[in-house]
Amino acid sequence: MKKLLLTGITALFLATGAAHAMPHDLSNTWCAKHGGEGAAGRVEYYAQIERCHRRHGTKPCWGLHWLKDYVSCKIRVPKDVLEDAISWCAKGDEDYCEMLEKVK
Repeated sequence: MKKLLLTGITALFLATGAAHAMPHDLSNTWCAKHGGEGAAGRVEYYAQIERCHRRHGTKPCWGLHWLKDYVSCKIRVPKDVLEDAISWCAKGDEDYCEMLEKVK
């Protein structure tokens, strides 16, 4: 009985942890701050955010992994991402060089 209870509690913690791990809209907009309130699940959350952005004429920023993500979302570029971009530009990657021009 005790093992079954512990297994159930463990499953509950894993399920809630996975729900909180979903990416959020990182754009600095009203929709990012209020658009997904009251959503019942992941699919509904994303749908509410997308609908809100369409109504307001803005765009969501779901993840920030590359320099182009920061540039397109107009969010300050962290130092480590900037240093990586400078390194790739120095190696001759023209895409990174173009992005760096937009950051300046």
